[in-house]
Amino acid sequence: MIFKIKKIPYGHIMNFVMWFFIAVLIFAGCSTEKQNKGAARKKDLSGAAISAPLQISAPQNGKRFKRGEALELSFSTRTDTFTIDSVLIYLNNNHVDGTSNASTSLDVSLKDVPLGENSIKLRSYIRDKFYDQIISVVILSDITPVNYGYKIINTFPHGTDVYTQGLVYEDGFLYESGGQYGKSSLRKIVPQNGELIKVLKLEDEFFAEGVAVVGERLVQLTWREQTAFVYDKESFTLINRVNFPVQEGWGLAYNGEKLIMSDGSPTLYFLDTEYFTEERRLSVYTDAGAVNRLNELEYYQGNIFANVYGQDYIVIINQTDGSVVGKVDFTGLLKEEDKHSSIDVLNGIAINPENNHLFVTGKYWPKLFEIELIGFDFQK
Repeated sequence: MIFKIKKIPYGHIMNFVMWFFIAVLIFAGCSTEKQNKGAARKKDLSGAAISAPLQISAPQNGKRFKRGEALELSFSTRTDTFTIDSVLIYLNNNHVDGTSNASTSLDVSLKDVPLGENSIKLRSYIRDKFYDQIISVVILSDITPVNYGYKIINTFPHGTDVYTQGLVYEDGFLYESGGQYGKSSLRKIVPQNGELIKVLKLEDEFFAEGVAVVGERLVQLTWREQTAFVYDKESFTLINRVNFPVQEGWGLAYNGEKLIMSDGSPTLYFLDTEYFTEERRLSVYTDAGAVNRLNELEYYQGNIFANVYGQDYIVIINQTDGSVVGKVDFTGLLKEEDKHSSIDVLNGIAINPENNHLFVTGKYWPKLFEIELIGFDFQK
């Protein structure tokens, strides 16, 4: 069988091709429109198209409250696309309350909220999806710090060659950590006359910071090296060298269970004594705000005594909640006639448990002061 192919005019071919492409474009457009509508619907159902169904009208982000106050949380619906089924309220990711969409105001108790920044999250449910709206509030202490006075009991000599970073008293001796690169050291001193019983110089690449006694050992921080040295208290023999998880080491104290460390911020870090792993944090606040630049630390009977770097006062901190319960202003403690060209800031606190007296000094200070606090109850 022989097939004959009829010749199709060129113009007919071009018309066919043109109409074919037009049909393809129309089909593609319809398909795209359908996909877009489907995608929009999918967005609505997934929540991507509704960025925040609720608007928090109060409190404002970053608003400050005193602990114990009630926080009134007010919000409104931002979308009429769907009905909000329910709203759950979370404080620091802990569920504290809930409401139906009919209620737009709730009271949140701040009684047991930690000091410092806390997050409040509203989670609204639409069908089987949820949407989060988050703000933060700052919780201040509800305690006004007491300004305590002091009395100088004794004045002792102190080495003007030591940039005092840490100070601790144990069994009649002071252990002092001196800083600066190339000059850092650990010292054992007789406080009454300044006699050096033992001195250990650190390697030049370390800047020594706070020091604490932990049983028969001494723990000494370094500044930016994230390294702590553990020594035998009697011989100063190096036992261990441990990395710690905080960027900078400033002050150090021991409360009988954990090491307490500062880093120049309002935060104190509680570390285990073996591996220096962080176990909890404490934000330090007064009723007016955060206490920044916390430096040298001393722990005694539930309270943490802290130098504030660059200031002439120390603060007394409740170790449980971080509230500042007291303040001691040492302005004028070192007289003008005792100052020299290298004199630097107040730094160094140690407590003698036999009489509750404080030893106080500063960086390159020529004197160490034995202080009695007036009005402070150490038994609280």
